[in-house]
Amino acid sequence: MLIFKRYLSHPAQLGFAFDIDGVLIRGAKVLPQGVKMLKLLQEKKCPFILLTNGGGVTEARKAAELSSKFNLPLNPKQIVLSHSPMQRLASKYGDKPVLIVGKDTCREVALSYGFKHVVTTDDIYEWNHTVWPFKNPPSNRRTDLNLENLQIAAIMMFYDSWDWGKDMQIMCDLLRSNQGKLGTLTNEPSKQSNSDFVWSNDYPLTRFAQGAFRISLEAVYKRLTGNQLEYTRFGKPEAETYRYAEDLLDNISDEMWPEHTHVQRTVYAIGDNPASDIKGANDHGWESILVRTGVWDESHGHDHDAKYLVHDVEEAVMLALEKEKLV
Repeated sequence: MLIFKRYLSHPAQLGFAFDIDGVLIRGAKVLPQGVKMLKLLQEKKCPFILLTNGGGVTEARKAAELSSKFNLPLNPKQIVLSHSPMQRLASKYGDKPVLIVGKDTCREVALSYGFKHVVTTDDIYEWNHTVWPFKNPPSNRRTDLNLENLQIAAIMMFYDSWDWGKDMQIMCDLLRSNQGKLGTLTNEPSKQSNSDFVWSNDYPLTRFAQGAFRISLEAVYKRLTGNQLEYTRFGKPEAETYRYAEDLLDNISDEMWPEHTHVQRTVYAIGDNPASDIKGANDHGWESILVRTGVWDESHGHDHDAKYLVHDVEEAVMLALEKEKLV
């Protein structure tokens, strides 16, 4: 009698990329099946990252926040935020003034990436509040700012705008300026970190995300100039984000399994947004798994050809582990 031992994958040959909102968290609620699966992967020493179009904080702060919510240790090296790949731009723009758009914590993020001369739209407003005369200037307005001769080398949108009107006005001013000088007319490269049009929270309807702001900015810019707005996008489903994420997975795996470096790896991407999670995974050659716990609604009838459609993250992880014969 012949007995054939079935082929078993090694954990180093496997990787997972989890979206956060709609997969591990829904609004303010942690989905317990997600925590259960992350713990299982940690026990099995399967490399995984959290790949989200969220942002606005450093990877270290996000890792600490999620570690507390999930009650399990996460390393900042496992976190890919929408703007994480943009830190590689510091080699080009690190010594030049850049405009960072997003909430106030984005200044800290940009500085942590190596951008030494960070300017925000709030800085510009405090320097000259007539740039957006539809709100009252802050009572504690800074008086040490002198941006008159500043030349902005690039505009980087790290996070959703918290003041669409002000941010759009300032971005359009700079995009039409003479070599990035405020208050002039004559194109600064624009970088945006998130293509999502909507996202989900506790409200029963989806909310506008950075993609909605981008579409509005494009329309306003075209009306002003007659030209299409040129920009570089990051975040899911952009290829640069997936290359960056794969580099992180390689590094994590090499640290976990130093005797199994440079192996061919199958990556399972688990997400709830067909336009970003599924499209990005498919385009990069990953195994895409769409879950029903987030923004996707089966009545939409369009799943961007997700390879697998499952109920939740637990079903997704178990499907992958069973396929790889690791359970």
